[in-house]
Amino acid sequence: MGEVALFLKEVRGFDHAAAATGVDYPARKEFEVIYHIWSTSSKVLMALKTVVSRDEPRLKTLVPVWEGINFHERETRELLGIEFEGHPNLTGLLLPEGWDKTPPLRKDFKLPTELR
Repeated sequence: MGEVALFLKEVRGFDHAAAATGVDYPARKEFEVIYHIWSTSSKVLMALKTVVSRDEPRLKTLVPVWEGINFHERETRELLGIEFEGHPNLTGLLLPEGWDKTPPLRKDFKLPTELR
């Protein structure tokens, strides 16, 4: 995915990563990871997608390509449990410190009793 991202940035001019998120597909045992990238010169928005195993949700970070994707990958890790290998700072953003339950955007997440 990194080579494709670098090509899109350097050759096609997609110079801004606007978002990163994921979708949980438990029946397929996979996550789809989606990056929304933008070309500020041509005013084109594109979705760059890949699939990772739900059993081992790992993907190389795209921070070296688009530094601004940093927070989006952190959020995706926290809410879906997808690890971004090589990310410079995968610390939490939204959940309470010490969260050890199922990531809340996974389909098998159950709201803890104390939060109902």
